[in-house]
Amino acid sequence: MSKEENTSIESSEQIMACISPSPSSEKVIQTAVKMAKSYNSKFIVLYVESIKSQTLSREEKKRLNSYFNLVEQLGGEMVTVYGDSVDKQIIQYAELRNVTKIIIGKNHKKFTSISHFYKRDLVDKIMDSNDYIDVYIIPSPFYKKEKSNFISEFSNEMLSFREIIETIIIMTIVTVIAKFLNYMGFTDVNEIMIFILGVIVVYIKTKGYLMGIISSIVGVLIFNYLFVQPKGSLQFYDKNYITTFAIMLIVSFVIGSLTNRIQKEAYNSYIREKRTEILYRASSKLLSTVGTYDVISTGIEYISRLINRNVVGYLEEKDKLSSLLIYNENKSDSKSIFLNNEKIVYWTFLNGKESGKGTDVFGQCDVYYTPVKVHNKVLGVIGISSSQGIIDREQKFIVQTIVGQMAVALDREILSSQQEASKVQIERERLRSNLLRSVSHDLRSPLAGIKGSVSTILENGAFIDENTKKDLLIGIYNDTEWLIRLVENLLSMTRFDEGNVNIAKNMELVEEVVSEAVQRSSKCFKYHRVKVNIPEKIIMVSMDGSLIEQVLINLFDNAVKFSPKHSLVEIKVYEESEDVIFEVADNGNGIPEKILPYIFDRFFTNGSKVSDSRRGVGLGLAICKSIVELHGGKITAYNKKEGGAVFKFNIPKEKREEINYER
Repeated sequence: MSKEENTSIESSEQIMACISPSPSSEKVIQTAVKMAKSYNSKFIVLYVESIKSQTLSREEKKRLNSYFNLVEQLGGEMVTVYGDSVDKQIIQYAELRNVTKIIIGKNHKKFTSISHFYKRDLVDKIMDSNDYIDVYIIPSPFYKKEKSNFISEFSNEMLSFREIIETIIIMTIVTVIAKFLNYMGFTDVNEIMIFILGVIVVYIKTKGYLMGIISSIVGVLIFNYLFVQPKGSLQFYDKNYITTFAIMLIVSFVIGSLTNRIQKEAYNSYIREKRTEILYRASSKLLSTVGTYDVISTGIEYISRLINRNVVGYLEEKDKLSSLLIYNENKSDSKSIFLNNEKIVYWTFLNGKESGKGTDVFGQCDVYYTPVKVHNKVLGVIGISSSQGIIDREQKFIVQTIVGQMAVALDREILSSQQEASKVQIERERLRSNLLRSVSHDLRSPLAGIKGSVSTILENGAFIDENTKKDLLIGIYNDTEWLIRLVENLLSMTRFDEGNVNIAKNMELVEEVVSEAVQRSSKCFKYHRVKVNIPEKIIMVSMDGSLIEQVLINLFDNAVKFSPKHSLVEIKVYEESEDVIFEVADNGNGIPEKILPYIFDRFFTNGSKVSDSRRGVGLGLAICKSIVELHGGKITAYNKKEGGAVFKFNIPKEKREEINYER
């Protein structure tokens, strides 16, 4: 095996890097990249979002988003999981993905010998939780020895005026209730519980821990000042109250902290559930849409509504992009930022990678572009306005999820159109095969008859009497007429299949169209009686006269063919409210009920789907149906009670052009 072949084999090592908003996470990512290259494998970057993530500063959030973008640019897989137990989430996900190597940054914070018993380092927890995953600890180059203090734990929390007012009102109400209970003679235990309840309400009504801690301290001070002897001062005679105050503070803080944590978890669960529900609705809507343009328009509409930004969509059409489709959700955002970005859009389309704001490619542009692709084929491009700033991690997750669903829906539509085209092609091949089979069979008899008659005349013309010669020439003429009609029907059906039939509608006199059709069929009516029944009132209707003549000629031929000699063929024309009705009736044996639904099908003759008879390919009535439907009408057939069949079709009248007057 050559060296090149050996290097192309992927390693079985699964590498996962764990990051946080810390500046050292960038070095962790770079280490994962180097290790993945050395093992010739891909790498995963994991971020565990907990309740503490809600209190990140703006700078930390910005730094975290830059890490996410860096991972995508380096070709890694970025994964976010949720949970407060960071070590358990890391181990569970590592087991799920069969990770063999974990890379994590070193925690330089020093623990005292006492705190080490109840607050263990994350790295120690991970190493103690497994015995088969290698853990690589990366020291931070940005570490500075600083003394941590209590205030720094709450530096990200800001007190709002509204929360201060709410806390004052709650503590005032609690104090009034406690004073009332004291007046009624209740013990101090009830008053303490009232103050603890007030602290819990403060935790529920405010964000973070700071107002809860302040309310706990204030509650203890109010209780001491109003209810402990000597009242009206912060002094106390009974030393047991030292324990009471301490327990009151601890209980208030612990219960309040748990309440605050549960509240945040419930909010996070609600947000995740809401997002999942919206994404499910978007997915269901996309999967039910029909047509590629509907998929693009539906997708950009949902993206725009979810992230409150203007979104533009482009669709791939024959290796080019369609004109832009804009959904304007944010009215204050200008649509002009999407214009004059063709170079960036086509770069995204040709390379299948994201570009624009927040990326290393055309980063100065105020639009973020991402490709819609499936199976390494780009089906379109989505652009998102970034004039309000770079889209954050949550918004990008929503965008990528919906774009993925759009790709699936577009791929389904393309596959469906290909299958439909394949079915049409198969049907055309089947029709062509049936046509060749029918024509080859039906042409043999008339051509053989023509050849035989001509040969007889040429070879024995001098010995044949005039009557016999005339009969032979009449046979040649009839066979030639039949061949001409067959060729005309074949050409007409070919034009219908290819969509090349152009209807030249004009105001035509119905009487003239019928008379011309009867005259052209005079030889067909040689052994039949013809009756034309047209109202005395002149009827004019918008139609293609030559095509309607062909319909009538085909119907005459069919009536003569299936009715006995010297029988009556009746042509009747009359008006209804919005149509002109044509009827061709004969006195034959009628149409068997079992074949009546199929008589307008192609290649249907004498009850057979494919013609095997000597005469008739089975296209005459099918062509009649196509012509009538092109005029907006409908053709039907039924049997008369007294015997015979009736073919009936209508041509819709155009009232604004219709001319009716008496003779």
